[in-house]
Amino acid sequence: MDYRFFKLNTGGVVDTAQVLRLPDDEAAVVHARGFGNGSAVEVWVGARLLALLPPTASPTANPYLRHEANR
Repeated sequence: MDYRFFKLNTGGVVDTAQVLRLPDDEAAVVHARGFGNGSAVEVWVGARLLALLPPTASPTANPYLRHEANR
C-alpha cells in the first residue's frame, strides 16, 4: 500500500512530506516514528488517517537535549 507521511512543525503546518509503499499499517507507523525525528507526524493511506503521532522529546530534535545526551 502507498502511505503518505507528513512531518508537522510546531505550528501544525506540514514541513516535510513523503510517500512510500510499505507492506502494512504497522510498518507505516514504525517508519513514521523515525521520519518524525521528534516532530508530530500524520500518516495517511488513501483518504484514511492511519495515525497522528505527537511530538516527542528526541535528542536530535532539541539542541539542549542533544547537548545533555553527549555529556
